[in-house]
Amino acid sequence: MVSNFAPGAGAGFSLSFANSTCTIGAFTNGSSILWTGSVSTDWSNAANWSGCQVPTCSTPETNAIIPAGYVNPPVINGNASCRNITINAGATLTFGATAVFSVCGDYNNQGNVVAQTGSRVIFEGPNTGSYNFTDASHPVAGTQNLDGNLTGPNGFHHVDVFKSAINQEVNANQDIEIKGDMNVGIRVPTALNNTTSYFDVSGKYHKQGGHFTVYGVSPSSSIYNPGSTLEFNGSVNQNYRNNGVLNSVFLNQSAASTVTLINHTFASSYLNISTAGTLTFTQGRVISPGGANGYVNVQNNSPAAVNGGNATSYIQNALSANATLRRYYQAGATGIYEFPIGTALRGYNRLSFNITTALTPAPTYLTATFNNTVPVTPSGVWSECGITYHTAGVTPLNHGFWQISLFPTAALTGGTYNMSLYSNGHSNNAPGHGVMYSRGSNTAAGWQMNPLPMSPCFANGIAPTLRQGMSASVTFNSALPAFFAVAQSNNPLPVELLSLDATPFQKSIRVSWTTASELNNRGFYLQRSLNGVDFTSIKWIDGNGTTNQVNEYGYIDKDVKGNVVYYYRLLQVDFNGEENDSKIVAARLNQDGFVFDAKPNPYVHSTKISFELTQTSNITAEVINPLGQNVTTLIQGLQEEGVYEFDFSARKYGFANGVYTVRLIVNGTVYTKRLFEHQ
Repeated sequence: MVSNFAPGAGAGFSLSFANSTCTIGAFTNGSSILWTGSVSTDWSNAANWSGCQVPTCSTPETNAIIPAGYVNPPVINGNASCRNITINAGATLTFGATAVFSVCGDYNNQGNVVAQTGSRVIFEGPNTGSYNFTDASHPVAGTQNLDGNLTGPNGFHHVDVFKSAINQEVNANQDIEIKGDMNVGIRVPTALNNTTSYFDVSGKYHKQGGHFTVYGVSPSSSIYNPGSTLEFNGSVNQNYRNNGVLNSVFLNQSAASTVTLINHTFASSYLNISTAGTLTFTQGRVISPGGANGYVNVQNNSPAAVNGGNATSYIQNALSANATLRRYYQAGATGIYEFPIGTALRGYNRLSFNITTALTPAPTYLTATFNNTVPVTPSGVWSECGITYHTAGVTPLNHGFWQISLFPTAALTGGTYNMSLYSNGHSNNAPGHGVMYSRGSNTAAGWQMNPLPMSPCFANGIAPTLRQGMSASVTFNSALPAFFAVAQSNNPLPVELLSLDATPFQKSIRVSWTTASELNNRGFYLQRSLNGVDFTSIKWIDGNGTTNQVNEYGYIDKDVKGNVVYYYRLLQVDFNGEENDSKIVAARLNQDGFVFDAKPNPYVHSTKISFELTQTSNITAEVINPLGQNVTTLIQGLQEEGVYEFDFSARKYGFANGVYTVRLIVNGTVYTKRLFEHQ
């Protein structure tokens, strides 16, 4: 009650609330409260809010709006909550190290967020059910949307998603970065968990710096498909537990650490990649615990679905005899199926399975692992290309052997492949190396050399040991898995050939090859054939004598016609006159349009980027890293027609091995190609 006791008062007086910062009247569900910061930075102080009431997820559920025109910027310490949170452009919200901020509605950051280490945001609405409505932004009642700036300095530290119904999803509508732990179905502060929480990142890029845990039993508890990428970029060891299917996964830790796969107790792989996803390694090891489902499963059957791999980034199996990486096979496909695998004891031991003619009958998938067990020395002495293996005192490389299993387990009747074995963790390296195989038996009688003629008869090192032209019907002729190991000799062949390629352009064919080492190498005759049998020398190229350096060679054959298949091989000649043939490669002129290539790719030392201009064009060719930074500009400006070639190595420019992109712009049209540089 207000009374006027002034003597002689007639009409009384009026009250003015024009300068008040408090709202007169009760708040209802969905009301918005504006931050003023008129007293301090303390979020929990009601005097800092326009209605003299702190927003909350309790009844009534109220929205928080942080405008740019505040006196003090808000800081959350301890527990706080709201329905919708909107941070306007120019405003900043800080989550202190002890902050536990519950959001039961939408999160929209158009300004700036500072998430201190240890802070946590929990998406868990609706609390009372009043937010259980539908509209264009919330097609399912109870869904929550994350919008605005969610990455880099605006990223989160810890995030919990804790929903009461599986259809009440939390949608990341923008790329998102979580520097701490990500928990779906776990509310860490109250030690609660459920199987009804749902986090959808379809089509977006998620950077994850801490542990990633999905408690739900349903694969739909975490939606990273289609078109999304989950990047592990932490600087310390991370854990991953999820029964769901991911799209693309990128191992790119800021410091060489691990991502350990945790048993989710369900009948599926511990890390599952979708039919459209990719798995890329630059830094960080995936630790696979072994067991029935403790492997990485890549459902994408394209040869290019797995990329990268090096001494700090591969799949490490805790139990060396168990499955490590399963890759689905595309019926009729040829190409390189990479298996960047290894163990804690032996380290990185990559296997490269280059299918040159399709496997028949087509297996559904191939599963590979590396076994630490020392290969038994074969009972016989073998000769191949004039080199004798396992004479007295010479044993196979003693770090272990690789195993490939097929499903279904029926014997193969057709297909050829080149096998490359990258060896580490051994202690008995001899001068010469070859690939030996066994049909599921590590015994003296079980190990054999491929009975088909060796092609090429070029030396093999241990990074890799390469065997061309292996027969699938010989090595996979039963239901047993195939074992592969490195045979050794005291007598190496004169040239260690890393690659031989023929690249067709519209008016020419480029033949290129790379050697890892040479011994008394006088040079090469490049030979050409129209039928793959009768060869004629078309060019002599000098060798480099004796060297342990990588050397690259190439020749552009312009004496070619359309609709004709040309076969090429090398005839390597020693200074003492001895000759060795290489494998055969084939190409015909490309008449389908623009040619833009990089070979070899993946590569260890360097790759050759090439393209052909059929007319004078304004071009820019540059290489960029995963952060979009320019590594080098290869060429720029107006260029005449012709074939252009550039050698590239990231390490030459001071960058680490990993994934890079060549971006070529020709008269405004953009072409890109990914490069995979191994250590």
